[in-house]
Amino acid sequence: MKSAEYALRAEFSGHRILVIEDDTLLRKQLQAYLQKHGAVVETCANLSSARHRWQESVWDTVLLDVNLPDGDGLEFLQALDVPEGCAVVVMTATGSAHTVVQAMRAGASDYIAKPFDYEELPVVFARIHRDRCLQRIDRYRTQSGGDCGLIWSGLSAVWRDQLEAVAAIGKNRQAQVLPPVLLLGETGTGKTTIARWLHTTGRAAKVPWLK
Repeated sequence: MKSAEYALRAEFSGHRILVIEDDTLLRKQLQAYLQKHGAVVETCANLSSARHRWQESVWDTVLLDVNLPDGDGLEFLQALDVPEGCAVVVMTATGSAHTVVQAMRAGASDYIAKPFDYEELPVVFARIHRDRCLQRIDRYRTQSGGDCGLIWSGLSAVWRDQLEAVAAIGKNRQAQVLPPVLLLGETGTGKTTIARWLHTTGRAAKVPWLK
């Protein structure tokens, strides 16, 4: 889990995270875990408190339980005006496909089924971090006519270094064909996404993509 843990620290150090969870033990454990990675964490035990906390600050990430004492977490999420850049992770005890679909439709960025191992959290956060980075890259590609260059505005130093290295491989003018590239990483950290991006932005763009 080391690479996922590294991504967690890179993305959430200093970020504001709101935990909405009625289980006292889980709420305190989540707060301690996230603070250990440098996050600024506020917690709520119900939706009434969460509404006030939501309005009082700008949040980078929200961990939201589905079943709360004073209402449904998904209904709360649907009523929120979630700004761009804020990720909502739904925590559900059922983990059923129906609940997951509802969560995504309500505006969740990801979900995690309870009870969960804390080692699952870095993987979820790494996916969120990856999606944020790729959204920024897509916006830059659109604005620049499709050439990302080596400008990765707003990305962490870890991702800038990785993407610059990938871009250098893809645009190596001395190579007649794209050399073999081995991408290593934990599940959910974006290996396939980076491979596709390397293919479509480099010298291999005219060759069919085969997953």
